[in-house]
Amino acid sequence: MKRLQRHVLRIVAAMGMYLLPVTASAAQCPGTTNSYVLNPLKYCGIMQFVEAALQLFVILALPVLAFFIVLAGFQFILARGNSTQLEKAKMNFLYVIIGTCLVLGAWLLASLIGATISQITG
Repeated sequence: MKRLQRHVLRIVAAMGMYLLPVTASAAQCPGTTNSYVLNPLKYCGIMQFVEAALQLFVILALPVLAFFIVLAGFQFILARGNSTQLEKAKMNFLYVIIGTCLVLGAWLLASLIGATISQITG
């Protein structure tokens, strides 16, 4: 049984090594003519794809973050001076603000890196 698993693993690894150059040359972008596989995406480079994926993530995350900011505000209102509930509301608001900064910071950083790489490569 172990011999069969090793043989299957070797076959899968060999197929992966063979298909890697084929899939790497799959992008059909302006200026390229030879490719073995058609590119199903509309992005020519990995940076364009990552930037678009992060932009989609930000578009989906902003309404969720806005909801949690409103929820933190309701927690402040419903605390009614109770110190433990006020601490929970403050921590919730702090975590929401940190999450917002992380989401927007990742999108900004990816955009800056993508723009820098596109300027360097031309």
